[in-house]
Amino acid sequence: MFVSDLAAVTAWAASVLLIASGVAKLRRTEPSSRALAAARLPSGAPVVRTLAVAETSVGVAFVLRPAPVTALLLAAMYVAFAVFLVALLRRPAEASTCGCLGDRQAPPSRLHVGMDLIAAAAAIAVATLSATGTAPPSFLAEAGRLGWRGVPFVVGVGLAAWLGTLAVAHLPNLFGAWRAPA
Repeated sequence: MFVSDLAAVTAWAASVLLIASGVAKLRRTEPSSRALAAARLPSGAPVVRTLAVAETSVGVAFVLRPAPVTALLLAAMYVAFAVFLVALLRRPAEASTCGCLGDRQAPPSRLHVGMDLIAAAAAIAVATLSATGTAPPSFLAEAGRLGWRGVPFVVGVGLAAWLGTLAVAHLPNLFGAWRAPA
């Protein structure tokens, strides 16, 4: 039971992050467009907006119904992000941000790749659970089932998503800031 709950909460937080990232890209396309160009992929505002709509749609679909299809779409998005980040890491001079956070600078990092792969693994776990008939309910149904305890549940998932954003945006810079004394 604990593993299925952990997978569901991780996947819900990942879907909330996906929604927030899509909305940020819709608001400001330039950082994502630059990151796509640095990875030698099609770029420009129309491409970024299309990707942003896809991200937001998959995130919302998973929040509303964590079925095998939506879980696998969520996993596919995060695997694609990890591959994209690896491409950016191979071109460090050209990519100052991954474009995931809109206005906020988030340098591509191995931490970000790892977090994307964890999100993908959680989504795959949910898809597997769904295929065996033990799918988690929708995020809103779970919050409603908890009654008043649903409030800290929703806040907790939101905080997990926000902490993921902070980790991606700031931890790589913090780790790179320390230098051994000469």
